[in-house]
Amino acid sequence: SEAVIHTRQLRPERIDTQLVRLGFRIATFLATAWMVIVGADSMGISVTPLIAGLGVSGLAVALAAQHTIENFIAGLVLFADKPVRIGDTCQFGEHRGTVEQIGLRSTRIRGVDRTVISIPNSEFAKLRLVNFTRRDKILLRTQLGLRYETTGDQLRHVLAGLRGMLAAHSRIDHESIRV
Repeated sequence: SEAVIHTRQLRPERIDTQLVRLGFRIATFLATAWMVIVGADSMGISVTPLIAGLGVSGLAVALAAQHTIENFIAGLVLFADKPVRIGDTCQFGEHRGTVEQIGLRSTRIRGVDRTVISIPNSEFAKLRLVNFTRRDKILLRTQLGLRYETTGDQLRHVLAGLRGMLAAHSRIDHESIRV
């Protein structure tokens, strides 16, 4: 797995790197189990009761590791859907921050107050995620306070000046200007 990671120049903190390692571990485990079963069968050892026992114990392990499996599957869903990527600024629930790591069990986000929030993938995948990094435009909403004694003509002059200033700017979407 390390050779594949090195040749594809994958960063170690990325989830695809972790998936490559996990895939190789699972393949190694399955290949080893298959060799043990074939070897035992060729030596005349009955493997049917062994496989049945593994099935029952596998069910017990699966029930005990339900939350871990749920987080793992949610991590795969986050990897496939990619609602957020490492470096994206997002909002989830009441929190907002920058995604630092998406793992197989949890996602780490650095909050705007510089704290690190670690949230299990099963919870993170259920939340409403707002990805600020991928937006195509940014809404600029500014409220200007004027004095109460401002006359109607002065107000119209301020509004016309604001419209003109925004229309002259090269990075402003001219169709969405509202003053």
